[in-house]
Amino acid sequence: MKALFFILLFTLSCQIIFSQTAPGLIWHQDYGAPEYPEIVTAEALDNADNFFVAGTVYFGTYGNVIVNKYDAFGNLQWNRMYNNNYPAPLPDKPLLLHAPGNGGVTVVGYINRSHALGHIFNYDTYGNVSGDYFFGDSTLGNTLPLRAEAANDGSGYYLLGALNGISKAFKTDNTGNILWSQPLHNNYNANSVGLCLDPGGNLVA
Repeated sequence: MKALFFILLFTLSCQIIFSQTAPGLIWHQDYGAPEYPEIVTAEALDNADNFFVAGTVYFGTYGNVIVNKYDAFGNLQWNRMYNNNYPAPLPDKPLLLHAPGNGGVTVVGYINRSHALGHIFNYDTYGNVSGDYFFGDSTLGNTLPLRAEAANDGSGYYLLGALNGISKAFKTDNTGNILWSQPLHNNYNANSVGLCLDPGGNLVA
C-alpha cells in the first residue's frame, strides 16, 4: 500500500517552451492526492534535458523528501522518497538539486531527527542512492541551511543558514565536510539574505 500511495504523492505542473516554435505547452505531468500535501522546493535540468524535481510530502507529523526524474518528453523515469519518518517539529526539505550530467542528481538540504542536520545525498541515473552524507553537530544545535548553491568548479556547496545553531555562510565538500564557515552579521537573518555566486565563483550573500 505504501508503494501505491507513493505513486500518487507528487504534484507537478511543468511547462517547457522551445524558442524555435510558437509558445505552447510541450508536456504536463500531475501526481498527487489531497490527503498527502506536497510542496515543490527544487528543480534541475541536466545536459540531456532530463528534468528533476524535488519537494516535501507530508504524512501527518512526518515530512519526507521526494524526488522525480523525467526525460525530455515528460516520461517519468523514476520517483523516490527518502524515508526519514522521524516525528520532528520541522519537515525534511530539499533546497538544491544539482544535476552534473551523468543522469543522476545530488540533493542538498536538511533532515530532522532529534535536531536538524544538513543533508547531501545522491541518486544515480537509475534512482539508486549512491551517497548519503550528513553535516552539523546535533550536540551544539540545529544545522538548518536555508539557501544553497553548487560551486562552479564542482568542489562542493555553498550554504546559508544555521550551522550548529549559529547563522553562518559556509561551504561543504561533496560529502558534507565543512570546508569553511563565517558568521553572518548580527543584524542579518538568514531567511532574508540571498545567496549567489559571482562570475569568478565567489560567494555573495
